[in-house]
Amino acid sequence: MRYRRLGRTNLQVSELGYGAARGASENPQQFIATVHAAIEAGVNFIDTATGYDGGDSERVLGQALQGHDDVLVETKYCPYDSYLPDATYVGTPQALIASAEESLRRLRRDHLDVLLGHGMRSVETLDRFMNDGCYEAMLKLREQGKVRYIGISELSEADG
Repeated sequence: MRYRRLGRTNLQVSELGYGAARGASENPQQFIATVHAAIEAGVNFIDTATGYDGGDSERVLGQALQGHDDVLVETKYCPYDSYLPDATYVGTPQALIASAEESLRRLRRDHLDVLLGHGMRSVETLDRFMNDGCYEAMLKLREQGKVRYIGISELSEADG
């Protein structure tokens, strides 16, 4: 496996990552076995989100990653009422902090390697996220050592 620096972070991540969006609810043991196989193949970067499989992705991933503290985990906070392209923005700093702390519990970690504000649908909602206290909440989590790196993602289903 080859590794490279992730963006402007100091994280060295495998060129292939594991997307843990689905499978944890349907067959947790197979999900865990697949995560272990990916790690054995050299994957050290796993992407998940609070809403994937109703939270089961993070919960079962937390089980799978016991003893694998060197694996980097990226999770996301979605400030919308769904993942649909026409979802309503409902983000608040309090909800973001609660979501990150719940992710820490489910993942059985003392910090998140990467936390993204997830699924920004427009410049207007990005501006809102950056100015309504959500961005400041991410900075606060980073200052507290609960998050190492922060960022923003977009919603591919909404970009046409």
